[in-house]
Amino acid sequence: MRAHTHSLVYLLAAWALTLGALAQAAGAPPEKVKERVGAIDDSELIVYEPEGDVTHSVVVFTDVNCTHCRLLHFRMDEYLEKGIRVKYAAFPVHGNSRRLMEAVWCREDRKAAMDEAKRSVKLEAADCETPVMNHLDIALELSLYGTPAIVTTEGRVLYGYLPGVEVLNVLDDSPAKE
Repeated sequence: MRAHTHSLVYLLAAWALTLGALAQAAGAPPEKVKERVGAIDDSELIVYEPEGDVTHSVVVFTDVNCTHCRLLHFRMDEYLEKGIRVKYAAFPVHGNSRRLMEAVWCREDRKAAMDEAKRSVKLEAADCETPVMNHLDIALELSLYGTPAIVTTEGRVLYGYLPGVEVLNVLDDSPAKE
């Protein structure tokens, strides 16, 4: 029985890796990602600025109910200390995330609301005009398949939580810098 369990685990892991590779290959070309994500106005995003010089910028498609998104959020200083500006776009894919993310975007202090949402603090439902569905449409159009999806200014997409130093290494190896 135990051998079957281990075999199943390896089979599922291989299947997940294959699906991930196929999704990456099937995603939109970097030029299209760069164009579509670059066209999102900063006023529609939740922007976290480094205290010093900005060396790079990334747009992170995030979900308030995503475990790895929360990890990235709570370790945001790793990015900011490296001079990486982080801009959040909404990608509500888990449970009641759409309602929660709309509540975040409706609040006057979106950063504080995002902090609360990432800590699972209950937010009051809000009724205002938000870019949440527009962000979701862009993510789906670009075939983004998971959260967090970290998009570089060149249109490269990195998936999952990555420490700030790893993202910085990718950004430093890229031809364009911001």
